[in-house]
Amino acid sequence: MVGDKAAVIQAKQDIVRKIDIKELGELKEYIGVTIFKEDNRSYLLQLDVISKIEKNFKERVLVQDLKVPKTPMPQSHSIHSPRENMTKVNDEDQGYFRSGVMSWLYLVKHSRFDIANAVRELAKVMNGATESHMKDYTGLFDMFWRQEMLV
Repeated sequence: MVGDKAAVIQAKQDIVRKIDIKELGELKEYIGVTIFKEDNRSYLLQLDVISKIEKNFKERVLVQDLKVPKTPMPQSHSIHSPRENMTKVNDEDQGYFRSGVMSWLYLVKHSRFDIANAVRELAKVMNGATESHMKDYTGLFDMFWRQEMLV
């Protein structure tokens, strides 16, 4: 619980009167999110998910010698489902694309809100990406990975 210390203590006492609870101490990890405090600030990290993304996708998409973009996708950029006459990527690349976007969605849910719009746009074509969509995906990964390396 968070908030005014006296209110938190009172809330805990009220809960204990109704149900049995076991206090386990300070929350340090929850559903794959590592939580730590420093200088009266709390930080959420998803190191396991980031490691999985690195392991599964880094070699395939990291583009060398590019300037690190400041945003994951231009603000006015919008992704649309491919029209019938557009060529989609092969099944292997589509599976790779889908798996990568799902990993991004998990990161967005808990800690990487800065990439939410770009991931939402990519999620629109999880069932039919084109080479252009793969390029957008590669750009997002490249920006993300280079920012992680700068931290």
